Amino acid sequence: MKYTGERIIPKLMNPKNGLLIEHTARYEFALLSWIRLHESFKKNRNNIKELQSDLDKLVQYLLTQHIKELEIIYKSSDYYTLQFLKEGQTCIKQFKTEEVELHI
Repeated sequence: MKYTGERIIPKLMNPKNGLLIEHTARYEFALLSWIRLHESFKKNRNNIKELQSDLDKLVQYLLTQHIKELEIIYKSSDYYTLQFLKEGQTCIKQFKTEEVELHI
């Protein structure tokens, strides 16, 4: 496939490209939101249907970004470690605990 500049293909783009930066920020925010919803779901049993619905919508969005099989593999007072598959490759992403728990 020839790169024409019409699609976001991170491996073929300049890391300073505004579209690539926006794309990356959007999917990283979605990952952070997944952790927040996942933790809220475990802690808050009052709005279970609403939380499940939000979590399902977010998982559907992540699937459009070729991200699946999300799992929190480590949690400490400093950070959460998330493992997931992106385009078939295992990825690890860490988020500061304060970023995650700010909205739980």
